[in-house]
Amino acid sequence: MIKSLAGVTAAAVIAGSLATSADALTYTFVSAVSGGGVTGYIETDGTFGSLSTANIVDWYFEMDDGTDTFTLYGDGSVNDNSETQVAGTGFVADATGITFDFSGTGYAAFQSNFIGSGEQFLCFAGDLCGVYSNAVNYLTGTDFIPDTVTTAQRGIVTVATVSAVPLPAGLPLALAGFGLLGLIGRRQRGA
Repeated sequence: MIKSLAGVTAAAVIAGSLATSADALTYTFVSAVSGGGVTGYIETDGTFGSLSTANIVDWYFEMDDGTDTFTLYGDGSVNDNSETQVAGTGFVADATGITFDFSGTGYAAFQSNFIGSGEQFLCFAGDLCGVYSNAVNYLTGTDFIPDTVTTAQRGIVTVATVSAVPLPAGLPLALAGFGLLGLIGRRQRGA
């Protein structure tokens, strides 16, 4: 009875560790635009694969077009002044970074006030993001088309990176489960 209970307990510990979801990840934005630049970060819920709007939990972008500057603050900030929207499946996260498929159809937009407001924004555009397709676009001033800075992009491009690769959230629990299985096996051989 004790042997079978210990085996079930160890199996439950391992199964629980493998089902644990990843922790939130922060990706540093790689400035890939001309005329000044953009720096900041994107924080996700830890999802790997295609990202949706729901997977983006916070962001911060300092934008400079050489004349005007503007900062977009995300949902996790007390200064929250913008909204995000992801369309399509081209915005993809893994343990080392976020890529965007500029040859695909879709976009990842971060815009002051709300999406479609016509105000300051940063957008990774496949087919269309309000201004130019297949490009990184941003606006710091108030004139939507004349002041938009755009940099053409091709294919899949890394747009943000993680500085250190995190361990999976359930790894310590999995190691404890394997250790428990080893101890049970050793006791059974000794008996």
